Amino acid sequence: MFQSLAWEDRYIFAVGYVRKGDALLGVLYGAGATTGLNRNQIFGRWLQKKVVITEETAKPYPGSGAEYVAAGSLGPDRLEIKVPTDRQKLVGTLTVYAEDGVTPLGSAKVSLESGLMYSLVWK
Repeated sequence: MFQSLAWEDRYIFAVGYVRKGDALLGVLYGAGATTGLNRNQIFGRWLQKKVVITEETAKPYPGSGAEYVAAGSLGPDRLEIKVPTDRQKLVGTLTVYAEDGVTPLGSAKVSLESGLMYSLVWK
């Protein structure tokens, strides 16, 4: 079904689907770094929309035009996007893609401040 992502989930031994009604949200799976079952952990992967923030190209910021994508997820509806710590504010375009990661669903200009959490409300 899928490959391991790191050494820690090298040996996958059990997979369970996570659903909400008829919708498939993702999978939870048991895996470990060794073939023994005494050091396994539970991992999760979620089917979710892809979010990309493309920084504006305005100077004086180095790396202008850089793209930032999710570094990981905190569940089926939460993404963590890490940007350089030297930025107090990130100005650019946020684009949301469908679960296939290719089909664009919409975009908007954003201005995000360092250290804050944001919620995207989809209408």
